[in-house]
Amino acid sequence: MATKMAETLKQPCCKRIYGDLFYGRNCANPATVERDGKWNCNTHDPVMVKERAAEREKLWEEKAKAQEKSRAIQRDTIRVWRFRDAPEDLKALSPHGGDRRTRLK
Repeated sequence: MATKMAETLKQPCCKRIYGDLFYGRNCANPATVERDGKWNCNTHDPVMVKERAAEREKLWEEKAKAQEKSRAIQRDTIRVWRFRDAPEDLKALSPHGGDRRTRLK
């Protein structure tokens, strides 16, 4: 009878949460996974935490690449506009001979 009762009761998550309380509190989520003898909920499961962190890092890297590409385009645009307003004698020294229709690379 005692084993049946133990099986029906949910294990609490073993993690302590420290937020606005000085002494912290136990996680209120029911535990779903046992790892290394400790019961964890889906939020605090070490494997899930690592997977979420890897996915978040991947998204951050994609966002950083997109921002860098956008900044490169902005730099090129600024360079072209600065060249357009440059004096004619400096334009003659440029690799494309001062033709305004040619973009700098």
